[in-house]
Amino acid sequence: MKIKFLGTSSGWPSPRIGCNCVQCQSQDPKDKRWRSSILIDDVLIDAGPDIYHQFIKYNITKISGLIITHSHPDHYLGIHDIALGKLYQVKSAPLYTLEENWKYIKRLFPECRYEEKVLKPEDRFEIEDLKFHTFPVVHGLTHPAIGVIINKKVVYIPDVRRIEKKYEKLLKEIDLAIIDGSCLDTPFPPWTNSWGHWTMKEAAELAKKLQIKRVVFTHIGHKTKPHQELNQVLKKYYENAEAAYDGMEIEI
Repeated sequence: MKIKFLGTSSGWPSPRIGCNCVQCQSQDPKDKRWRSSILIDDVLIDAGPDIYHQFIKYNITKISGLIITHSHPDHYLGIHDIALGKLYQVKSAPLYTLEENWKYIKRLFPECRYEEKVLKPEDRFEIEDLKFHTFPVVHGLTHPAIGVIINKKVVYIPDVRRIEKKYEKLLKEIDLAIIDGSCLDTPFPPWTNSWGHWTMKEAAELAKKLQIKRVVFTHIGHKTKPHQELNQVLKKYYENAEAAYDGMEIEI
C-alpha cells in the first residue's frame, strides 16, 4: 500500500495571503502546503480546491475511487475539477460519503457523474484490493465527519476535535495514524470539545495510550511551527510522531 500526501495544510493553503507569522514567512519548501488530500494506491481521500494543481504536479491521471470525509469546502470543492468526463482516463468510479454530504455535492456539482455510494457513519466497503472501515468523529457543528481505516493498518482523520471512547478501540496498536495537526498545544476553539480541532499534544497522548506505532500529522495549521522546528517538538510529545509535507510518500 502506497500513501502519497497531495496536500497537508488546514482550511487555507500555507503561506496565508498577507500573513507575517514565522511559518508563513518560512523559506523551507516543506512549509509550502496545499489543502489536505491523500492518495492511497489509486483511491483519493478528499478533493479540496487545490486538487487540479496537485494532480498536475504529481502526474495523477486516474483514480479508482473517491472518499469525502466531510463537506467543509477544503475537502470537497475540487470535485468540479476531477468530475468524470473531465478526468479523461476515468470512465467510472465510486464516490463514498455520508448522506448529508451528498446533499452539498449534488447541489454544487449536479453532473459530477461519480457512482453514488452513501455511507453510514460506521461502514465497511472495498475498492479494488483496499478494505475501508469508516467511523464518526467529532468535528463540525453541522457537517458530520468520518475517520477512515484502511486494511486495518492505517487510519486517516484530517479533521477531529474528539473521538468517542467506543471508537478509540478501533485504533488500538494500528500501524499508522494520519491525523489532524491544525493546532499544536491549544485546541480550537479552546472553550469546548464539542466541535473544532484537537491539539497535536492531545493526539500524541492518545497515540501513546493506544500504542499506535507511528503518527503523522496532516491538515497543519499556519501558526503551529515551521516544519523542522515542529518535528522537534512532536518528538518530545511522542517519539514516533512527525509532520507530513506535500509530496511525502509512505509505503506500508
